[in-house]
Amino acid sequence: MIYHICRKEDWENALKKGFYIPENFEKEGFIHFSKAEQVCNTANLFYKNVNHLVLLETDDKDDSLVRFENPPDDPVALFPHYYGTLPVGKVLRVIPFPQGKNGLFDLPEGVA
Repeated sequence: MIYHICRKEDWENALKKGFYIPENFEKEGFIHFSKAEQVCNTANLFYKNVNHLVLLETDDKDDSLVRFENPPDDPVALFPHYYGTLPVGKVLRVIPFPQGKNGLFDLPEGVA
């Protein structure tokens, strides 16, 4: 499984359109995802003080649109990138992802 962090409002808009596409898709050409063990680090780096987040859980097995690639600043880490718009039917679960009282994100129960 792979996970994408987004605002709940953006997911609700995707449900109306039938697909999800983030703001930076035009520039980057893919949707950023994380493996379960990468979710919290990603959230704590890029989503500090952002409220009303959800995790979109998607199965990456046998999906030709998913590629595991290195970010430019870390030649060792591999992050999943989804090269296309994400059909809402591909999302298996939408998991609330609140920030903790300490200001940091913790992996929600059931995400492994």
